[in-house]
Amino acid sequence: MFELLIYVAIAPLPCAFLPMEDSRIPKKYFLSFAAVCLQGLFIIISIKLYQAICVDTLIPAVQSSTALSDIAFNMLLGALVLVMAVVKSGTWAKSILDAM
Repeated sequence: MFELLIYVAIAPLPCAFLPMEDSRIPKKYFLSFAAVCLQGLFIIISIKLYQAICVDTLIPAVQSSTALSDIAFNMLLGALVLVMAVVKSGTWAKSILDAM
């Protein structure tokens, strides 16, 4: 969210180069802005998937009185996947839009 706020705050600078025909600054700015928006979408999707995985793992495990260590392992594994997805979401978004 902070990164998106910074992009909005500096928007007048790259937009000032729009009248120049051979300037790549506006194109790179808009690609980077779209990459940040896509990164936010990836983070939201990752969190929703983590929630679905936790609900599918936790509720049946508690109802069948599965060992606490199995539940903790599944939750830890899900949390690690969530952290990796959130950390790598920026790289994925920038590589999809070729905004690097």
